[in-house]
Amino acid sequence: AGKTFYIPLALFALGDRNRSMFLFENPPISCSLGFHALTEDETVRGVEEALDRHLDPHSPVALCGHSFGSCPLSWLLYSPVRSRIRQFILLDPVSILLSEPDVVLNFVYRRLEQATTSKIDVLASSELFTDYYLRRHFTWYNSELWFEDLLSDDGIQVLVCLSGNDEIISAPKVRLEIERHMTSPCSNNSNNIKLIHWDNVGHAHCITASTFWNDIRVPMLRQEETVLARKID
Repeated sequence: AGKTFYIPLALFALGDRNRSMFLFENPPISCSLGFHALTEDETVRGVEEALDRHLDPHSPVALCGHSFGSCPLSWLLYSPVRSRIRQFILLDPVSILLSEPDVVLNFVYRRLEQATTSKIDVLASSELFTDYYLRRHFTWYNSELWFEDLLSDDGIQVLVCLSGNDEIISAPKVRLEIERHMTSPCSNNSNNIKLIHWDNVGHAHCITASTFWNDIRVPMLRQEETVLARKID
């Protein structure tokens, strides 16, 4: 569990010999034994410290988060790290429309008769320390990602990947919200958004099935080229 689950994706889809990569893990939701949970501020400070120690202050930063990992990305967006962010990659994000009831009902308060033997129920929502963290230490109202804030900076490229049969979020709702920002004349920098939608697959399939990795890598690299071109200009 934890970052180990993501190493193949990180190495073969997101990784590159010329790119530094940091893997951050939140122990309480990584099937780790223990009730100590970092606060949002501690998490942000840890990321800031890693970036300051290992990267040039002017190096552009791409943030990628899957599922719950999209929530710390929201915390970073509203922190001093924002000035360094040039790309946002969201895989099965739960942070979009988090104020809607779908995530809390489907993950935290799923009724017993609705539970299944899926990996979501077996490995995640029923795990003791994950459940404890979400009910006692997770600030839901601080973790929603608002596209109005994300797109207020024309330097940030956004890639969102959704699974059509996601068991946690309402993929149709989230897709509609993203497309609203992509097409609205009132949305700032809507051309910076790229949406990938996979039909008939569930939550986290893009992490375990390598057939999806190229769908992520190709638009990610195209956006990266845009970022680097702007840096040169």
